[in-house]
Amino acid sequence: GQYYPLAFSTSYAPMPNGMDPQEERTLVELGQVFGFPRSPADLSAGIGRDWPDARGAFILEGAESDGQTVVWINQADHLRLRCFVAGGQMELAYDALQGLADRIEKAVKDSKGTGFARHADFGYLTTDSLHMGAGVQFSAAVQLRHLHSRPEFRPLCALLNLVETYRDGCTELSSYPAPNLTSEELLRQTLQSLRFLVSLEKKLVDDVAIEEDLQALGII
Repeated sequence: GQYYPLAFSTSYAPMPNGMDPQEERTLVELGQVFGFPRSPADLSAGIGRDWPDARGAFILEGAESDGQTVVWINQADHLRLRCFVAGGQMELAYDALQGLADRIEKAVKDSKGTGFARHADFGYLTTDSLHMGAGVQFSAAVQLRHLHSRPEFRPLCALLNLVETYRDGCTELSSYPAPNLTSEELLRQTLQSLRFLVSLEKKLVDDVAIEEDLQALGII
């Protein structure tokens, strides 16, 4: 793979001025590289301090063209691993990232004698409380045109432990923080919730009422 230091970063000797600014903008648009933090919360927490030094993204070999697996360095946490898989194969993305995380942690242990920082009760040490516990978040972009237009959609997502956003004509659904769950348990919960929503959307497409499903959950 290849490491892409942010533009104007001077901390990586092979690219002493970082990547080309235009290349950075392109990679940011593709979701492969992160941009400068904008939110007041991030800035007040010091995430933008000394920007862009020691920050960049490692794009794994074979993923440069499709951005399937990337590692963000010092965006907020020291490491953030991201994997994009088309076709709803969330288990495949998880297996790829878990294998990568295991290899990175082994290399750190071999070099430094210790692995990733964990707390017995709160899980991985991160800068964001939303990632407490397993330190993982699952997201899926799905077409839920009929279901998304209903007033029950948002409370339904909350009940199913999903956070919903709408962008580019798709509904993006992400797992809600669950410090008491392992990453495997969170994956199973997320997949179950997503499949349920898709089943409701299919009913609406076929002009089948979903009121009984919503009543069973106490939504209406």
